[in-house]
Amino acid sequence: MAAEHSLEGYVPVNFEQIALWNPDWIVAGADRGKTKAVLAQLLADPAIAVTKAAHNGRILVLENEIVVPMSPFSARFVTTLADALYGARR
Repeated sequence: MAAEHSLEGYVPVNFEQIALWNPDWIVAGADRGKTKAVLAQLLADPAIAVTKAAHNGRILVLENEIVVPMSPFSARFVTTLADALYGARR
């Protein structure tokens, strides 16, 4: 979704902008051990709660170390993302 709006790399996007885009999926990062807390914070925000992603349970929160580009966890990031997006279909 961000790329469709000409964003490149890691650019902060505010929640109101996300609500306007109304994405099918939201992928966010969190500190180690904080994924559930970040998910709860996202769902508690009214701008996020109205999105298709929130309504369909399609908010994926991953630990930041997995999301960092070219980290030793890059394969885990790709696998986790594929599982979330495609599940058993892949």
